[in-house]
Amino acid sequence: MILVGFRALLKQLYKRNIDEKRINELTRVVAETRGQVQVATQMAEDATMKAIVDSKTGIPNITAYTTCIADLSEKPGIPMALLIFDIDKFKEVNDNYSYDAGDRVIKTLAAVIRDHSREDGKYFRWGGEEFVVLIPLVDGWNEEEVVKMADAVRQEMSEIEFSETLMKGGKMQDLKKTCSCGISFGLTDDLSGNGDSNVNGGKLFKIANASLKDAKDSGRNRIVVNKIER
Repeated sequence: MILVGFRALLKQLYKRNIDEKRINELTRVVAETRGQVQVATQMAEDATMKAIVDSKTGIPNITAYTTCIADLSEKPGIPMALLIFDIDKFKEVNDNYSYDAGDRVIKTLAAVIRDHSREDGKYFRWGGEEFVVLIPLVDGWNEEEVVKMADAVRQEMSEIEFSETLMKGGKMQDLKKTCSCGISFGLTDDLSGNGDSNVNGGKLFKIANASLKDAKDSGRNRIVVNKIER
C-alpha cells in the first residue's frame, strides 16, 4: 500500500511539473505574441504618421489636407475660411544662400502659423514654400478673427531676422523674408470640386489662390480677401 501511494504521489508530482511547464511555455508565447503585436501596432502608427506629416516641418502635409477636406465636405453648410500663405521671393533664398537656409525659412513660417492657430488648428504644408489653413467659422472664429490671425502671421514673419551665409563670398548677412496670404470665405460645400475631395478643385481653394496672386501682384507682404457670394 505504501508503494502504491508513493507511485501515485510521483504521478501527481510529474503531472504537476508537466502542467507548470506547459503554463510557463504558454505564458512565454503569450508574452512574445503581445510584444509582436505592440511592435506591429507601433510600426503601423509610425507609417501612418509618416504618411500624413511633413518630414521637414513636422506639421500635417497635403495628404492630411485631402483627408481633412473630405471629412469637412461631409458636413455641408458650415461657414469656412481657407488661407494660403506663401513666402515672398523664396527662390532668392535658395539661389543666394543655400537650400539649408531655405529650409530654415520654411520651418520658421510653419512654426509661426502653428503658434497663431488653435490647438485643434487645421494647417498643412501644401508643398514648397506654401501652406494652407482651414478654419471652420465656429467656436468664436469669424471673418474678422481669421484676418487678424493671418495678419499676425504676416507681421511676425516680416520681423524675423535670419543670419545666413551668402554662397558668393561666404559673408554672413542678415536676411528677412516676408509672406503673403490669400483668403477666401465660403461654406464647407465649397471645399471640394464636383463632389470630389481633390486638393485644389474646390471654389474656396481657387478663390484663395487667386487672392494670393493678387497679394503678390500688388507688392507682396500683404493679405487679400475674397468671399464667395451666394
